[in-house]
Amino acid sequence: MAESESAIDIAQKIHDLSLVQGLDEQTLKDTMDSLEAPLNDKLEGIAYLMYQNSKDIASIQVDIDKYQHAQKTKEALQKQNDRLHDYMTEVIMTTGKNTVRTGKHLFKVKHKSYVTNILDEAKIPANYKEEETSWKVDKSAIRKAIRSGEQVPGAEVVETHKTVID
Repeated sequence: MAESESAIDIAQKIHDLSLVQGLDEQTLKDTMDSLEAPLNDKLEGIAYLMYQNSKDIASIQVDIDKYQHAQKTKEALQKQNDRLHDYMTEVIMTTGKNTVRTGKHLFKVKHKSYVTNILDEAKIPANYKEEETSWKVDKSAIRKAIRSGEQVPGAEVVETHKTVID
């Protein structure tokens, strides 16, 4: 029998495999079962890897939050530019001219397109409306039905467990 592997070695093997293979559920089980280590070492290795993963997740979340903040800032700046553009067009049009020359720029108001504004959707005649239909699976109702003994084709209820690390 080979020498027992440390928790960190175990964690490193799982980590390396997951990066290379994606480590689906069965591969994870097979990998863990193939490690020649006491259960305590395997559990410690898993706990260590989960801790490292949690740190990585937190770091990635910071990046996501920064991206979301940047996205919101971009959208706010775009809205501001749109409002400024609309104001600029409105002001030029109040002069009665289509062009205004300043020291640095020539501003021209051009016909862009026609926009349809819906003022009251309830008043729109039916021949200008399209029907939309969508379906959503009610997992809660399915779970209740199956747990009460009904058969629901295409669905199953599976009990899940979670280990808490203190």
